[in-house]
Amino acid sequence: MILQALFLLLPFTSTAASNATEHNTNPYQQGCLYAKNLTQHIRVCNSEDPSTAAGEGVCRPSPMDYAEVRLVPADWESNFFGSWIIQIVLSELLHVPTSIEMGDPVSRLGLYHPDSPFDFPSGYAVQLEAVENANKFGGDCSKVNRAEGDGYQQCGHVLPEYWLALEPEVQSLVRNGILEPPQDLGMLATEGWYIPKYTALHDPSLLSYLGLQGDDNRRKLAQLFKRPVAWADYCRTESSTNCSISDKYAQRPPSEEEADNMFQEGDYTGYFRETTSNKCDYADLDFFFQQQRQLQLQEQALFWDDCRLALPVGLPRSGTGVSS
Repeated sequence: MILQALFLLLPFTSTAASNATEHNTNPYQQGCLYAKNLTQHIRVCNSEDPSTAAGEGVCRPSPMDYAEVRLVPADWESNFFGSWIIQIVLSELLHVPTSIEMGDPVSRLGLYHPDSPFDFPSGYAVQLEAVENANKFGGDCSKVNRAEGDGYQQCGHVLPEYWLALEPEVQSLVRNGILEPPQDLGMLATEGWYIPKYTALHDPSLLSYLGLQGDDNRRKLAQLFKRPVAWADYCRTESSTNCSISDKYAQRPPSEEEADNMFQEGDYTGYFRETTSNKCDYADLDFFFQQQRQLQLQEQALFWDDCRLALPVGLPRSGTGVSS
């Protein structure tokens, strides 16, 4: 219940601002609970605050002179929100300095930063290295090199959310006393099928994943999942003028460097065509699928309901990329 209440306090919207932070965009710089008038005390300072912060009334030194705790979130939002809740509990209720390790010296995500940045951390690759460095320096992250440049060292103590706890590397750190044994948080994770309303209105069968299964849907899959065509290939095989005259898809021929692009803002919208590789209502289906599973093994391919949804070798490759 406490965590639920704190989650509701997270600063997704803000209206209040104190005199000390009127020139900043973050009204929670002195503390979330303080800004909500739920405590009379501003938060304690952390290593990401400027040296003048305490004197300016933005934060206060820890009354117990606690060492700082650094959180090491992965690169998705629930990690961020969990880290903020931990910052509130430690910095505002328990008076423990708390900061967030991002994996580099520039990115920021801390709840109390004056400009409310929302950078993404480096992810799993940083987390284990950070706790190993903390252990190497006796838990004191102030001793690591956190200056900008190639010598930057990640350092942290808490992984708020980690999904690979059974991996050998993690278990090795547990056995060596570097990590505490991971514990369940009590939450159950689920993965679901989500579509926007306009998609449901256009095709109600997609309200369930079953809307993509069965023989009746083979034609729909063939029409939806066509093969993306590179810009030069489109001009060579689809355009009657080799793109010398602009059309609905291409405004001009590509340069040599642009030839393999699947999309080019303002110049090539991308084009998809049906091929025998994904023609799911082929007459002799059993023979067709046997052949397709043996051919073009170097291609990236997705099989769904025995329908081969083929993509060219090397995707993504364009100014923005193509996702399967």
